[in-house]
Amino acid sequence: MQTGLVDIIIPCYNQAHFLGQAIESALAQTYHPISILVVDDGSTDETRDVAASFSGRVEYVYQNNTGLPGARNAGIRMTQGGYVFCLDSDDVMLPSMIETLVQYMEKHEEIDILHSKALSFNGDNVFHPLAEDWRPYRNWNDWLEPLSFICALCTISTLFRRRVFEQVGLYAEEMAGKCIDWHLWFRSVLAGKVIAYHPEVLALYRQHGASSSGEEGRIAYRESELMMSATRMQTDYDVLNPQRRRMLSCGIKSIATRWLPLGKTDRFRELVRLADQIDPQTPQDGNKPDLFRSPSLFPTSLYYVSLTKSLLDLQQPELAAVMFIKCGDLRPVREEATAAGVSELFDEVLGAMAGIGALKDTSERTCPRGNERIEAIPAGRSGFYHRLERAIPRCTSFYGYVKHQLGVLYKNDGRYEEAEQELKTAVALNPNYVKSRMEITTLLVRRRNYRKAKDHLKAALEIDVDECTQYGIEGINSLIWKQVGSRQFLNSLLSKAIRVSLKTMRYLLTRKGSGNPEAIAGSPLSRQSQCSRRSVSGFRIQRQTGEGQRNHVGKRRDREANTNTGYEDDL
Repeated sequence: MQTGLVDIIIPCYNQAHFLGQAIESALAQTYHPISILVVDDGSTDETRDVAASFSGRVEYVYQNNTGLPGARNAGIRMTQGGYVFCLDSDDVMLPSMIETLVQYMEKHEEIDILHSKALSFNGDNVFHPLAEDWRPYRNWNDWLEPLSFICALCTISTLFRRRVFEQVGLYAEEMAGKCIDWHLWFRSVLAGKVIAYHPEVLALYRQHGASSSGEEGRIAYRESELMMSATRMQTDYDVLNPQRRRMLSCGIKSIATRWLPLGKTDRFRELVRLADQIDPQTPQDGNKPDLFRSPSLFPTSLYYVSLTKSLLDLQQPELAAVMFIKCGDLRPVREEATAAGVSELFDEVLGAMAGIGALKDTSERTCPRGNERIEAIPAGRSGFYHRLERAIPRCTSFYGYVKHQLGVLYKNDGRYEEAEQELKTAVALNPNYVKSRMEITTLLVRRRNYRKAKDHLKAALEIDVDECTQYGIEGINSLIWKQVGSRQFLNSLLSKAIRVSLKTMRYLLTRKGSGNPEAIAGSPLSRQSQCSRRSVSGFRIQRQTGEGQRNHVGKRRDREANTNTGYEDDL
């Protein structure tokens, strides 16, 4: 075994169109020595040709199709480095990734597995990581507890010491398509391996397509299979610790709720029975019935509330926040709780969560967010990684989402002082979360604090003009534009119009002169913008004449609403 060598293993099955970028990102690493091995898992596309184009710098091996865990295992067996990193063929490493993780692990010999943050991207857009608004990344005292509940590591930025595979075993090939990474981490912790977290964005995850009910069903199936396997592993390792068993019971119930929106109540009941077998002695409060043990079915959000309470009882505030955030808008949840006769449970959870964010140090629990656009990925390698590094967004805090939900609920109840306090905390934790900015803007307008409202609105517009304008027109009272949106202010927005639909922003400017916010609500801003944010480079902006434009001395000529008043971006 070569101690300092890092083996980068890239399994690929019919993803030749992405493979080149993955290989480029591996070759761009600032750390040396590294070896790169592409394992072609029976591809029928141009995977072999793409790998051959990097001949001399990348090793290539072909095998019959065995699935992702089989391809990774083949690569691990063929390499000898002291560190192992498995890179999926459609993902991207940032140049400093291996160097950063290895340096940290060299300073901490006890660490066996180290992971970091990652961003999602699709085409030329880099955005908030998949699910990381509800998954807190941090260092845990007992990693088995969060792994019993959520996939607590970032899969695409995890570096292993080879001794993990030598002592724990390779990826479980029988778990192909069933959360193989999560399974290996669970097994590693049970075997006594040490996991750690490094809070830095070091990789990019390629997000494919939109979610669908079919995809939700596949996720529910994979995670259900993982939880049943975790139950067997706890039995094999003779786990008797009550806290660990209760955490796994909560995790199984959480996965069970995935089946309810799909109408699979039989699978829901099956997993709940499994959870009760693991932890049959779960304490019950006679005044707060256990919803999971009730023969009746409740709305999914009420099961989230129940799990939030259970996790708070287990002294797991971060994981309680995971479930609380999944509730979404708390207003209908409260109505459901009242209808189901569990309003006391809801109020207790709400009171407990109200103080949770302010009590925690979020320095290592922040997660990336952003809607920054990067230039289109070029066919060649030149400049690609520098653009990706510049696209890494500012960070936001996991707990900011909790405070945002509370603020919205209080505002709806007319508890404006409490709402303002919660939303201010949300903005302090998540300064780049547009929805919190817009909610506090409307609240301040309602309280006639126009100066501060305008400051928050400006800040929101600096973050994402497109999201801000749609949220401002569709989601909240258009009073915000009547009181805060002065002529001069809206003119300043026009200078940024190349980042959104030019015609839409011009329409907003021309209609503002009438002082009629209802007219704005019917404008193109009330629909999804057809033109996403674009960089100036690569676009030709053509100004068209129209009766709604200003003349050379700045005077306005108001005309009928159907007059051509916009710019058009000619692609």
